[in-house]
Formats: sequence, C-alpha cells, structure tokens
Amino acid sequence: MTGFFLLANGYNLFGPPPEDNVMVLFVSFDVLQVMVLGLAWWVDRNREIK
Repeated sequence: MTGFFLLANGYNLFGPPPEDNVMVLFVSFDVLQVMVLGLAWWVDRNREIK
C-alpha cells in the first residue's frame, strides 16, 4: 500500500500528471517499490529462520 499512498502524495504535490507517460512512470515506480519491499521482506524472513 506504500506505493499507492506515495502516488496519492505525488498527485497532491504536483497536481494531475500532464501526460499519460507520467502516469506510466508513476505506476512502474510503484511496481518497482512493491518488488523491492517484497524482496526485503523475503530476505529478512529467511535470515530469521537460519
């Protein structure tokens, strides 16, 4: 959900994106952030098991 809140904050700070390209950039950044958070959680979980 962090990416979603970040996207909402981006709308509040910069207003609506002027082009579709900006929206694609936001969405891809959200996906990347979720992947990084998931990877960090997975590594942390595996570290606790060992």
